[in-house]
Amino acid sequence: MVRSGSIIKKGATTKRKSLKWDFFRKWIFAAGFVLSLLTICVVFIALRSSGSSVGYPVFQRIKNTFSFAVLGNQPHFYALRGEKNGLNLVITATDTIELSYRDEFVIKSIDSDDILERGITVDFEGSGRRNVMRQLIKGIELVDQVIGRNQGVLQTRPHETMKLNVRYRGRLIAALPVHILITPQDWLRYARNADNRINRIAYLRRAADMNREDVSVRRMLAALYVKEAMVGEAIDLYREILRLKPDDTIALRELSLCYIQKGDAAGAIRMASRALRTDSKDPRTLNALAMAHGMSGNWKLAVESYRASLKLEPNDATAQFRLGEAYERIGNVKQAIETYQSVLTKEPNALFAMIALADASLKEGSYDEAIRWYREIVKRQPSNAAAYANLGLACGGKRLRKEEMENYRIALKLNPRDAVTRYNLAVAYEKANQYQNAQDEYSKILQQKPSDFDTARRLADLYFKNNRYDQAVRLYERIVKKSNTKASIYANIGYAYGELKRYSSSAENYEKALRNGNKDPKLLYNLAFTYGKLNRQKEAIGVYEKLAAVHPTVEVLNILAQHYVTEKRYEKAITSYRKLIGLEPRKAIHHINLGHVYSLRGDVDDEIAAYKEALKRDAEDDGAYASLGYAYEKKALYQEALEAYLKAYELNPELDKAARRITRLKIQMLEQRHKE
Repeated sequence: MVRSGSIIKKGATTKRKSLKWDFFRKWIFAAGFVLSLLTICVVFIALRSSGSSVGYPVFQRIKNTFSFAVLGNQPHFYALRGEKNGLNLVITATDTIELSYRDEFVIKSIDSDDILERGITVDFEGSGRRNVMRQLIKGIELVDQVIGRNQGVLQTRPHETMKLNVRYRGRLIAALPVHILITPQDWLRYARNADNRINRIAYLRRAADMNREDVSVRRMLAALYVKEAMVGEAIDLYREILRLKPDDTIALRELSLCYIQKGDAAGAIRMASRALRTDSKDPRTLNALAMAHGMSGNWKLAVESYRASLKLEPNDATAQFRLGEAYERIGNVKQAIETYQSVLTKEPNALFAMIALADASLKEGSYDEAIRWYREIVKRQPSNAAAYANLGLACGGKRLRKEEMENYRIALKLNPRDAVTRYNLAVAYEKANQYQNAQDEYSKILQQKPSDFDTARRLADLYFKNNRYDQAVRLYERIVKKSNTKASIYANIGYAYGELKRYSSSAENYEKALRNGNKDPKLLYNLAFTYGKLNRQKEAIGVYEKLAAVHPTVEVLNILAQHYVTEKRYEKAITSYRKLIGLEPRKAIHHINLGHVYSLRGDVDDEIAAYKEALKRDAEDDGAYASLGYAYEKKALYQEALEAYLKAYELNPELDKAARRITRLKIQMLEQRHKE
């Protein structure tokens, strides 16, 4: 029993020793494993850190690695290893990455406690790419992304900051700043690719703002300003260029063109002249100077400048065309025509030169040539309403009325609102005595343009001419307040009212015509006549007297003479008849009437002389003989009186007065002889 117990005790002790040894051995194994792992980490970290500037303490790295690997804590970030444009680089948490549109960048690895990088990802904040590890990153894509997102914010800042996020299993362990560099070249690139000029201008503005000394960018931007009609902005920019480069001939020339667009001829001449002092052989600058001279009205200098330009560049059809325009301006239409013909010799299909040549030929009165070219123009441009209208004018110049009106009608089909052509058509209808058609066309113009007083006047005159006085008066009274020819319109209104027997209105408008300077003798006559119709005799005679003083006529002098006889103002009557004799010395009636006035005044000798003068003009005037006989009787010259009466009776046996006087005179003469 004892032995047995001893044996059992000994076996239990042995078993316990074996268990302790197994536990100890496991711990030794674990410690060895950890030690081996740490050794491997140290070696790996040492290898990763060698040649780098990370400068992180190895002991701390080991401690952090242990904390991550054994204890399961979050790994620490130490550095980013990559390649930029073929050069290796190491970026720590305190460094900044800079990328421009030229750069290419690759992230090769991340130094962290996750040595195997199984849970590590890298992304650009806001880029939409989840993991860019070992992927090519192009700087141009990041620049475009930044510009596209922040166009309204980016002004002159040199960069925009993005975050390069390093994550472990989705949790952020580092955020590295990346400066995306925005350069003037980026804005130029955007400007080149812009789909419209407004955006292109915006991009070029930013490029210019980022580089205050860049002349070429400013030239491009100024040119865009000009195309967008932003002339003031273009002028400011060209001035800025000239502050940087005072002798920049391109800027000087373009600035002169801007001044031309602005209407500043003096400024344009100044800039172009300054450019020519630097480069006197630049035809474009000479053309700009020519345009400026033309704008200032000095077309002779414009001609000289265009000629100088064409000596340098003879094939410049545009300059030659403008030279033709300048010739027209100085009135040398013949030379202009030759110049336009020269343009067509160089460019036979230059339609603008054909039009100018046709217009100049029309102006010169070379209607055949004008017709030829206008026909060519409408053949090439069947919808050119202006060419048809001018072709009508040229045909009108040749009195080809039918062709003239036909071309006007075609022009109006193409452009029904062309009031000028419609007016010309109406005038052509008038000339062809197609008055109703003319009235219709004038009426259409007035429907379109009620304030066209020239057309209203033309239509009113047409109504007046065709005795449509009611319509004429309505139009005349509408336009007279706005017209510069009030005197003639008032005269026509007065006449129209007279024809309508509205004499009071007639006289009123005649008076207005006089007050407005109408000195037409017919107006005075009509006014005097109208006063007569109104029984304003005194005023009528006063007007007739004024008329006789400035423009004596047979009718007016007769009216005055008769009035003076009625009023027993014989001296004035005699004066009037003498004026009548001066106007019509061969008319016997004036001498007879003068003799009658002398008779009334008792001047028998002058009376006899007047009748004798009448008979010299008309030896067969029985009335003159009868009056002469009566005058002789008053002088007791009975034989002479009898002879005169006998002649009167011979000429006109039905003249009772002469027959009675003959019988009486014969008896009287017998009685006188008997007494003797």
